[in-house]
Amino acid sequence: MNQRKSKHCRIRQQQRGIPNQVIDWLLIYGEERRVPGGASQLFFSKQSLKEMRSELGKTLVSLCSKYWNIALIVSADDKAITTYWSIHQ
Repeated sequence: MNQRKSKHCRIRQQQRGIPNQVIDWLLIYGEERRVPGGASQLFFSKQSLKEMRSELGKTLVSLCSKYWNIALIVSADDKAITTYWSIHQ
């Protein structure tokens, strides 16, 4: 996916070791939660991981499990603002 990312998002993604593929998966499969300011938080829920297992295969999803606590904040105009490791979903 060709997602527009802010400079801040690209820097945080690099600093936090978050692969582009995980950002793409969040955009495709992530569950959306509205946050203040009109933005959305995308995160992996049990349902989204179930859908990923169905489409991508159980093995791939298991191998990438260390990334399932990643979250992405997307602005109202669909620009990725930041990404981070989330302690709580």
